[in-house]
Amino acid sequence: MDFKKEQSYWKRRLRLFLKTSPMELVFKPSPLFHHLYIDRSHHKSGSQYTVYTNCFWGSASCVVKTINMDLDVTENDNMSLFSEAIAHQYIQDKYRLERRPSRIIPILFLSWITISNKKYVCIGLEKFQHTLYRHKSRMNQHELHNAVRDIGTELYHWNTEWNFFHRDVHFGNIGWYSGRWHLFDVGMATWKDKKRLHSVYAKKPFYNHGELPHATFDVQLLHMSSAIYLGVDFNRSTRQIVQSLYELPPDKWQKGIPLISTTHGNCRLSKIKPNYKVDIIVKKKVMEVLLESVRVNERHPHTIYYVYKEPLLLMNVSPSSSEHRGVKCDVANPLLSN
Repeated sequence: MDFKKEQSYWKRRLRLFLKTSPMELVFKPSPLFHHLYIDRSHHKSGSQYTVYTNCFWGSASCVVKTINMDLDVTENDNMSLFSEAIAHQYIQDKYRLERRPSRIIPILFLSWITISNKKYVCIGLEKFQHTLYRHKSRMNQHELHNAVRDIGTELYHWNTEWNFFHRDVHFGNIGWYSGRWHLFDVGMATWKDKKRLHSVYAKKPFYNHGELPHATFDVQLLHMSSAIYLGVDFNRSTRQIVQSLYELPPDKWQKGIPLISTTHGNCRLSKIKPNYKVDIIVKKKVMEVLLESVRVNERHPHTIYYVYKEPLLLMNVSPSSSEHRGVKCDVANPLLSN
């Protein structure tokens, strides 16, 4: 499905959804499940969304994610959050159908509310205690290795068995819930359901539309986050990924990938040109430099996001079925090793 068709698909589904009954905002907790209480004094805001951490859906305590209420909400904003909820529910249903213990923070509801005559899509999630990013300093090396191995194994299942890719795995999107680490925030996800490829809607998508990443992309994102927050020498995979990025040849560079220039410092790739020259972006200005004077910034947290077509760590696999042929390791998975 091309981008315009995908956009029309989500627009059609959103408009049908907004014909359903909305959640009613109330000024204090209520036992009715069509009532939603949001304590606006407890929140975390990003550029587009706000997460309210002290909310009640009826009598159930929950976390609510919605479009930033200080912004003029647009249909594109609602489409993005609506499609994220559908992706989240898709994975939640996969766990239920497979009778596999769920490793995604449970979604409680998908609804919408009205504020100043404007419709805001909102998602209700179960509360969790803390993120791996916030809690890592309280964990010993054994606990950290177990956490990374545990989540990595789960992501490998998502990628190879379910053809579902989170595409934004980092320690801030892993939460402690019900005695185990769980994933959440699938706002950049893509998945293949039967013959149709879907992606969470974005007006300006980061990834090329219409293609899945390589079969261990999410696991490599996880290990890069480990390298950034726990050190390059955290495990064998973190060392290999950082070294592979450092040595990444120019024919594997994607537009926008973070680079380091010997004369201009941190920059991004605009395009590679003939005669061993390259255009780089430095503080929003495009400059031409010699190709030999730049290299990939292997320590930048976003560099790994641009290497989604081919794996950095080659693995011995035997194909079976589906888009990634149900990839299986013939040997102990090096991505999950210490």
